[in-house]
Amino acid sequence: MVRRLLALLALLQLSLAVAASPRMDLFIKQVEQQLGYAFEAKLVAGGMQQNLSSIDLSPLRENFGVVIEEYSGTTGDTPANSEQRLLMKLFPRRTGELQVPALNFSDAISSPHDVKVLPAGGPTGAINLDYHLSNARPWQREQLLVTVNVSTPDKFARLEIADEQDPDYEIRTIPATKETRAGTTRLGSGWVIFPLQSGPQTLSLPPVLYHLQGTIERRFYLPDIQLNVKSLPRYIPPLMPVGQVFIESAIDASHPLTTGETYDWTLRLHSPALLSHFLPPVLRQIGSTDTSRFLTARSKRSEEISRRGSHGEVVHNVPFQPLRTGPLRLPELRVQYFDPVAGRVVVAEYQPPQKWSIALYWQLLLGAGLLLTAVLFTRTGRHYWLRWHRRRRHMREAIEYIRAATTDRQLRQALHLIARAENWPANLSIKKWNEYWNRQYSPPATSVMENLSIACYARAGIDTVKNRDALLKLINNRQSNRRFLQVSPG
Repeated sequence: MVRRLLALLALLQLSLAVAASPRMDLFIKQVEQQLGYAFEAKLVAGGMQQNLSSIDLSPLRENFGVVIEEYSGTTGDTPANSEQRLLMKLFPRRTGELQVPALNFSDAISSPHDVKVLPAGGPTGAINLDYHLSNARPWQREQLLVTVNVSTPDKFARLEIADEQDPDYEIRTIPATKETRAGTTRLGSGWVIFPLQSGPQTLSLPPVLYHLQGTIERRFYLPDIQLNVKSLPRYIPPLMPVGQVFIESAIDASHPLTTGETYDWTLRLHSPALLSHFLPPVLRQIGSTDTSRFLTARSKRSEEISRRGSHGEVVHNVPFQPLRTGPLRLPELRVQYFDPVAGRVVVAEYQPPQKWSIALYWQLLLGAGLLLTAVLFTRTGRHYWLRWHRRRRHMREAIEYIRAATTDRQLRQALHLIARAENWPANLSIKKWNEYWNRQYSPPATSVMENLSIACYARAGIDTVKNRDALLKLINNRQSNRRFLQVSPG
């Protein structure tokens, strides 16, 4: 009888021990689901003193984005008070056959499950998602892009991506874009990422939220991004930019500067591959000298994030005062950056615009001199213009007189009109008139004057019409022998 009681007691203790041992089961509500929709999962555990909410779910994250919905239950080591539940949503990261792996917690192991993920689609057609990684082997602090593209027949759909915070990365979200063509809406977004640490890394990005009719219709989790970040050479300072830097500058004055006056030197640094706070400091290279005094600078940083990357910019407004008359030489700027394409340090030297600075009293003297010069030029120009106009008028009168001439004596008189137009001496003989003409014009008038002289003095019967035509041709075809117009005194 005693033996039977001992046997029953041992069996009861064994049953209680089995009932109190940790146990855990994972239940999946669906075995088939579309990409962007979640598998609803429930993790049930008993006989545990540890809180089930502290379980390591990292084995699930390789194939699923995990969202914890609810935790309930109590801890303990007896069946009466050890029931715990953890409700989860598992969003698949890819299509095809996936496995929900076994989970291990507090000496209990759940069973694995196989599920099937279908491509995303709705009543109006397929929803296609793809993504692109610009560089899987970037340098430390080098910009890389993860761009996401979704094509959908839903013209009212849009994308949203939450900001991601990670101490090992600088991450910026690319603003969502939308374009509709031929009945298909193309949505885009993504991230600009700067890895701060070197070595192999796994980057898990936040979900891409697909909105439709004001609600989140789907959550797309991308596969984990595998990076092998190259370490920068040891001689690279921790603040050196990794990416090309451009420098531009301007002075807010188009005229010579006045000594003692204050002007702004606007200095702009920008890069299509950097955030604004990665741009190098240059103000420490600017200091007052005996020719210029620099005052406290005002700086403004900004950045524009797009699918092409981050365009960082910093604008420094540096007030300064020129102190001396003469050429003002602003300090030359020197910027170093690491070129990730060439894999070496590049030194960029920038020569700012050069200006002249002039004291106020010199400006007044120069202004007075310029004014006097302008007056003199105006008077001289007017004098020459009047002489040119008078000369042209007299020459026209002479030509008209020649055309109306009927005798050689009248042609001879026309030579006096031409001499008056040219400001030659009055009452020139035909020979002297010929000399003046040949000095100033070509072709020479010698043959024409010889014929006119014979007609006027020898009375050899030379045709007046022939002399008139020859003289008109000579005048109309004249070319000045002087490079510049010279006006004789008088």
